[in-house]
Amino acid sequence: MTARDWITTAEAAEILGISPRRMRQLSGRLGARLQPDNVLLWPRQAVEQERERRKKAMRPAEADKRSAVDLLREIAEDVKAIRRHLERGDSGDAP
Repeated sequence: MTARDWITTAEAAEILGISPRRMRQLSGRLGARLQPDNVLLWPRQAVEQERERRKKAMRPAEADKRSAVDLLREIAEDVKAIRRHLERGDSGDAP
């Protein structure tokens, strides 16, 4: 690996959108290396892969939001149908 393949804690934290403190907590998982001057260096590729993993993990939440909107529309349609039945005096029990 060349020097460009390694980034500082601050750079890695910025890429992931987290604090440097939280970044340091991930050091074992992402393969950070402690330098003799007590500076952690991070493999750029591992950090970028983590960023992609986090993006993919967020996508289902967005899909859930859309599903919730669809469910609310469906509920609203059901409520409208119930109101129409009540306005007509239809109990819904008749054959």
